[in-house]
Amino acid sequence: MRWNVKERKSKDILTHILEIRGIKELREDFLNPKDPNDLAAFQVGIDEVQLNKAVKRIKKAIKDKETVVVYGDYDVDGVSATAIMWESLHKMGVKVWPYIPDRKSEGYGFSKEGIINVKRERNPSLIITVDHGITAAEYVKPLRDDGIDVIITDHHQAPKKSELKKLQEAAHAVVHTTSLAGAGVSWFVAKQLNGSENNPDHLALAAFGTIGDLLPLTAANRQIVSHGLPLLANSNRVGIRSLLQESGLLGTELDPYHIGYVLGPRINAAGRLDNALEALRLLCTNDESAAIALAQKLGGLNRKRQLMTKEQIDISLEQLKGVKGMPSLLILADSSYDEGIIGLLAGNLSQRYYRPAIVISQKEKGVSKASARSIPGVDIIGLIRQVEDKLISVGGHTMAAGFSLATEDISQVAEDLIQKASDQIEPELLERVLDIDAQLQLEEITRVLLDEIEKLKPFGSQNQRPVFSLNQMYLDDVRVVGKSGDHLKVKVNGIDAIGFSKAHLLEKIDIKEPVDVAFTLDLNKWNGNEILQLMIKDIRQD
Repeated sequence: MRWNVKERKSKDILTHILEIRGIKELREDFLNPKDPNDLAAFQVGIDEVQLNKAVKRIKKAIKDKETVVVYGDYDVDGVSATAIMWESLHKMGVKVWPYIPDRKSEGYGFSKEGIINVKRERNPSLIITVDHGITAAEYVKPLRDDGIDVIITDHHQAPKKSELKKLQEAAHAVVHTTSLAGAGVSWFVAKQLNGSENNPDHLALAAFGTIGDLLPLTAANRQIVSHGLPLLANSNRVGIRSLLQESGLLGTELDPYHIGYVLGPRINAAGRLDNALEALRLLCTNDESAAIALAQKLGGLNRKRQLMTKEQIDISLEQLKGVKGMPSLLILADSSYDEGIIGLLAGNLSQRYYRPAIVISQKEKGVSKASARSIPGVDIIGLIRQVEDKLISVGGHTMAAGFSLATEDISQVAEDLIQKASDQIEPELLERVLDIDAQLQLEEITRVLLDEIEKLKPFGSQNQRPVFSLNQMYLDDVRVVGKSGDHLKVKVNGIDAIGFSKAHLLEKIDIKEPVDVAFTLDLNKWNGNEILQLMIKDIRQD
């Protein structure tokens, strides 16, 4: 792993960190995020004309007592976005129904099967998409021709201009920005509908979706999460409280880690292994007993998902044993890969081998589904769209994407993508880099420094907890701990330090000689005591 140690810009650590993260001019706004309810459309990249068209059309549906469908998505962002939009319209007296497609039978977003089911079950005159639709021009035009208006609300990367123009011509309105999560866009539309009446529950759900979809915690997203996360932790919604209770987090001060690794996976498990409507019911129910049962069901599904993921990771690692060398892009296809968890497999492989990865749930014939995950510096959706003519559908972000293709085309598409990746991805991008915010002196490691760092919360995508280094330090009281001896516990010149899953670092160093240590700062809270400790990220030795 290569260390990238930033040059010290100021003696004051907080000033230095803000400066190297490009927050020199907006320091106070960053440290004390303003109320997101005051955000204007232009500040988040939403076209105000399109936003007003959407609001006007929804108000017409209210007046004319039309049937409306909110067509969502099955991940935590999509479920949160659906809950926000459905509840907002329902409270305004709209005859509105939520619809979340089945991942396996209908796929992501608008699909032929999904649209058929929506028309048959609800016969709406207006469909509002949340967290998808920006690439769905081919499905929107036939709906318009059938007398069904469509409002698109989405945050995924827009297609090429010609396709976007077709969508804009076919849809009644397109409310789109890549600056917010799908739940953030949904919240913004609902906020515009409600005027000055702000709904704190919906801001909490917007924060849930924003963190769950790994949006950068800067600018407007930082405002949404800073104000919305405490509302989520203290929510009176029986569904949220039951979810917190089942996961052991009730009464905890939530941070983005809890959303990304504890709560979010429970919501996602419903869409991966069952039906995402169960997760939506949990978020929206007013029935406490139903909420408890649903939370327990989602917890059980998540445990099942964890076991399946481990089994399929083992299959993927076995497949990779036959790969000669390590290509710039990993592509694995197998009939045993469950399409509900191929995104998790792709993410695991991407991090394990530090390169973009695509995992394909291969069908014997017909249509196969693929999920992709990337690393910083590699635009995975841009890469995939270079073979778009061979795909049935594609969508996503810079770091994550999905597509479907004919099974018979898998070999050719894989070959083309691997070649393009080899030609276009610079080798240095595939080298794991540890960004270190500053090299410190031992006397700077204090509780005061930790308190200063805590001002940067909430930590998350593009606002990570600061990493520091100490050079030429001696390690004392070196031990491996944990049931399997995976963790490293040491003292760095007398300061407690622990490295989870870092015991292997001992193989690379001589503990009798000084080392450089990369770490984050934390408090070890135990038995009523608080002790400053280093969380080891890496250790190196000349």
